[in-house]
Amino acid sequence: MTSPLPLAVPSLVPSNESYLKRLATLLEAGAIAFDRYQPVHVTSSAVIASGDYDRCLLIRHARLGAWLYPGGHIEAKDANPAHAAAREVLEETGLAHLVVLRLVDLDIHEVACRTVGTATHVDMRFGAVAPAGSALQHGSDAAATLWMSRQELIIRTPKSIQRPALRWLDWLATADEAEVEVDKRSGSRCTH
Repeated sequence: MTSPLPLAVPSLVPSNESYLKRLATLLEAGAIAFDRYQPVHVTSSAVIASGDYDRCLLIRHARLGAWLYPGGHIEAKDANPAHAAAREVLEETGLAHLVVLRLVDLDIHEVACRTVGTATHVDMRFGAVAPAGSALQHGSDAAATLWMSRQELIIRTPKSIQRPALRWLDWLATADEAEVEVDKRSGSRCTH
Protein backbone atom coordinates (compact mmCIF):
# COMPACT_ATOMS: atom_id res chain seq x y z
CA MET A 1 0.00 0.00 0.00
CA THR A 2 1.52 3.31 -1.05
CA SER A 3 -0.52 5.57 1.24
CA PRO A 4 -2.89 4.78 4.09
CA LEU A 5 -5.58 7.29 3.07
CA PRO A 6 -6.53 9.30 0.02
CA LEU A 7 -5.78 12.52 1.90
CA ALA A 8 -7.30 14.85 -0.72
CA VAL A 9 -10.71 13.21 -0.47
CA PRO A 10 -13.10 15.29 1.70
CA SER A 11 -15.25 13.38 4.15
CA LEU A 12 -18.97 13.16 4.93
CA VAL A 13 -18.43 10.92 7.94
CA PRO A 14 -20.62 12.00 10.85
CA SER A 15 -18.53 12.69 13.90
CA ASN A 16 -18.16 9.67 16.08
CA GLU A 17 -15.19 10.34 18.28
CA SER A 18 -14.70 6.75 19.46
CA TYR A 19 -14.80 5.31 15.91
CA LEU A 20 -12.40 7.95 14.60
CA LYS A 21 -10.02 7.34 17.52
CA ARG A 22 -10.10 3.60 16.92
CA LEU A 23 -9.31 4.08 13.23
CA ALA A 24 -6.51 6.55 14.02
CA THR A 25 -4.99 4.13 16.55
CA LEU A 26 -5.08 1.29 14.03
CA LEU A 27 -3.53 3.43 11.28
CA GLU A 28 -0.72 4.52 13.60
CA ALA A 29 0.27 0.84 13.84
CA GLY A 30 1.10 0.85 10.12
CA ALA A 31 0.54 -2.03 7.70
CA ILE A 32 -0.60 -4.39 10.44
CA ALA A 33 -3.86 -2.38 10.58
CA PHE A 34 -4.81 -3.91 7.22
CA ASP A 35 -3.71 -7.47 8.03
CA ARG A 36 -6.75 -9.75 7.70
CA TYR A 37 -5.12 -12.20 10.14
CA GLN A 38 -5.39 -9.71 13.00
CA PRO A 39 -8.53 -9.94 15.18
CA VAL A 40 -9.16 -6.22 14.55
CA HIS A 41 -8.38 -4.81 11.11
CA VAL A 42 -9.37 -2.09 8.65
CA THR A 43 -11.58 -3.04 5.71
CA SER A 44 -12.94 -0.96 2.87
CA SER A 45 -16.24 -0.78 1.00
CA ALA A 46 -18.06 1.44 -1.48
CA VAL A 47 -21.43 3.15 -1.23
CA ILE A 48 -22.23 3.44 -4.94
CA ALA A 49 -24.93 5.78 -6.23
CA SER A 50 -26.57 5.43 -9.62
CA GLY A 51 -25.89 8.23 -12.11
CA ASP A 52 -29.29 9.80 -11.31
CA TYR A 53 -28.47 9.69 -7.57
CA ASP A 54 -31.69 7.77 -6.96
CA ARG A 55 -30.46 4.27 -6.14
CA CYS A 56 -27.62 2.55 -4.32
CA LEU A 57 -25.85 -0.64 -5.40
CA LEU A 58 -25.73 -3.50 -2.92
CA ILE A 59 -24.59 -7.10 -3.13
CA ARG A 60 -26.21 -10.14 -1.55
CA HIS A 61 -23.20 -11.60 0.21
CA ALA A 62 -22.92 -15.28 -0.71
CA ARG A 63 -21.64 -16.50 2.67
CA LEU A 64 -23.43 -14.09 5.00
CA GLY A 65 -26.74 -13.95 3.09
CA ALA A 66 -27.18 -10.23 3.77
CA TRP A 67 -27.44 -7.17 1.51
CA LEU A 68 -24.17 -5.28 1.97
CA TYR A 69 -21.98 -2.75 0.22
CA PRO A 70 -19.37 -4.25 -2.07
CA GLY A 71 -16.12 -4.34 -0.15
CA GLY A 72 -13.68 -6.40 1.82
CA HIS A 73 -10.11 -6.79 2.96
CA ILE A 74 -7.37 -4.40 1.92
CA GLU A 75 -4.50 -6.11 0.10
CA ALA A 76 -0.83 -5.13 -0.18
CA LYS A 77 -1.28 -4.33 -3.89
CA ASP A 78 -3.92 -1.67 -3.10
CA ALA A 79 -2.58 1.89 -3.18
CA ASN A 80 -4.93 2.91 -0.35
CA PRO A 81 -8.30 1.95 1.17
CA ALA A 82 -10.24 3.79 -1.59
CA HIS A 83 -8.45 1.71 -4.22
CA ALA A 84 -9.23 -1.43 -2.22
CA ALA A 85 -12.92 -0.50 -2.27
CA ALA A 86 -12.81 -0.05 -6.05
CA ARG A 87 -11.02 -3.37 -6.53
CA GLU A 88 -13.63 -5.14 -4.42
CA VAL A 89 -16.40 -3.44 -6.43
CA LEU A 90 -14.89 -4.77 -9.65
CA GLU A 91 -14.54 -8.28 -8.21
CA GLU A 92 -18.06 -8.38 -6.76
CA THR A 93 -20.12 -6.40 -9.30
CA GLY A 94 -18.11 -6.06 -12.51
CA LEU A 95 -18.13 -2.23 -12.27
CA ALA A 96 -14.80 -0.88 -13.52
CA HIS A 97 -13.25 2.61 -13.72
CA LEU A 98 -14.88 3.75 -10.51
CA VAL A 99 -14.02 7.21 -9.19
CA VAL A 100 -14.20 7.20 -5.40
CA LEU A 101 -15.31 10.65 -4.30
CA ARG A 102 -15.49 10.83 -0.51
CA LEU A 103 -15.24 8.92 2.71
CA VAL A 104 -18.92 8.75 3.71
CA ASP A 105 -19.01 6.42 6.70
CA LEU A 106 -16.95 4.56 9.23
CA ASP A 107 -18.50 1.45 10.76
CA ILE A 108 -17.14 -0.96 13.35
CA HIS A 109 -18.75 -4.38 13.45
CA GLU A 110 -18.00 -7.99 14.27
CA VAL A 111 -18.16 -10.56 11.52
CA ALA A 112 -17.52 -14.27 11.13
CA CYS A 113 -14.22 -14.01 9.27
CA ARG A 114 -12.60 -16.91 7.40
CA THR A 115 -9.14 -15.86 8.55
CA VAL A 116 -9.50 -15.44 12.33
CA GLY A 117 -12.96 -16.70 13.34
CA THR A 118 -14.81 -13.71 14.74
CA ALA A 119 -13.08 -10.48 13.75
CA THR A 120 -13.75 -6.82 14.30
CA HIS A 121 -13.82 -4.89 11.03
CA VAL A 122 -13.20 -1.16 11.09
CA ASP A 123 -14.85 -0.51 7.74
CA MET A 124 -14.04 2.63 5.78
CA ARG A 125 -16.99 3.28 3.45
CA PHE A 126 -16.29 5.41 0.39
CA GLY A 127 -18.93 7.15 -1.72
CA ALA A 128 -18.82 6.74 -5.49
CA VAL A 129 -21.07 7.24 -8.51
CA ALA A 130 -21.40 4.45 -11.07
CA PRO A 131 -20.20 5.34 -14.56
CA ALA A 132 -23.07 5.76 -17.05
CA GLY A 133 -24.05 2.58 -18.86
CA SER A 134 -22.31 0.31 -16.37
CA ALA A 135 -23.22 -3.35 -16.70
CA LEU A 136 -23.34 -5.49 -13.56
CA GLN A 137 -22.07 -9.02 -13.21
CA HIS A 138 -21.92 -10.51 -9.74
CA GLY A 139 -18.87 -12.50 -8.84
CA SER A 140 -16.55 -13.58 -6.01
CA ASP A 141 -18.43 -13.01 -2.72
CA ALA A 142 -21.65 -11.72 -4.33
CA ALA A 143 -24.57 -14.09 -4.89
CA ALA A 144 -26.51 -11.20 -6.46
CA THR A 145 -26.29 -7.46 -7.16
CA LEU A 146 -29.18 -5.04 -6.93
CA TRP A 147 -29.76 -1.31 -7.42
CA MET A 148 -32.00 -0.38 -4.45
CA SER A 149 -34.23 2.66 -4.33
CA ARG A 150 -34.46 4.68 -1.12
CA GLN A 151 -37.66 2.83 -0.21
CA GLU A 152 -36.06 -0.57 -0.82
CA LEU A 153 -33.09 0.40 1.33
CA ILE A 154 -35.44 1.24 4.19
CA ILE A 155 -37.43 -1.99 3.83
CA ARG A 156 -34.65 -4.47 3.08
CA THR A 157 -31.56 -3.34 4.99
CA PRO A 158 -30.52 -2.61 8.58
CA LYS A 159 -29.89 0.96 9.70
CA SER A 160 -26.11 0.44 9.47
CA ILE A 161 -26.57 0.07 5.68
CA GLN A 162 -29.48 2.54 5.25
CA ARG A 163 -27.94 5.56 6.95
CA PRO A 164 -24.74 5.92 4.89
CA ALA A 165 -26.56 5.13 1.62
CA LEU A 166 -29.33 7.64 2.25
CA ARG A 167 -26.86 10.28 3.47
CA TRP A 168 -24.74 9.79 0.31
CA LEU A 169 -27.76 9.91 -2.03
CA ASP A 170 -29.06 13.02 -0.24
CA TRP A 171 -25.69 14.77 -0.47
CA LEU A 172 -25.40 14.02 -4.19
CA ALA A 173 -28.98 15.16 -4.86
CA THR A 174 -28.49 18.47 -3.06
CA ALA A 175 -24.83 19.22 -3.82
CA ASP A 176 -23.98 21.84 -6.35
CA GLU A 177 -23.13 20.01 -9.60
CA ALA A 178 -19.85 21.94 -9.75
CA GLU A 179 -18.90 20.55 -6.32
CA VAL A 180 -19.59 16.98 -7.50
CA GLU A 181 -17.49 17.63 -10.62
CA VAL A 182 -14.61 18.94 -8.49
CA ASP A 183 -14.84 15.76 -6.42
CA LYS A 184 -14.79 13.68 -9.60
CA ARG A 185 -11.61 15.44 -10.75
CA SER A 186 -9.87 15.20 -7.37
CA GLY A 187 -11.26 11.81 -6.31
CA SER A 188 -9.25 8.65 -6.16
CA ARG A 189 -9.23 7.13 -9.65
CA CYS A 190 -9.34 3.41 -9.42
CA THR A 191 -8.98 1.61 -12.73
CA HIS A 192 -8.49 -2.03 -11.84
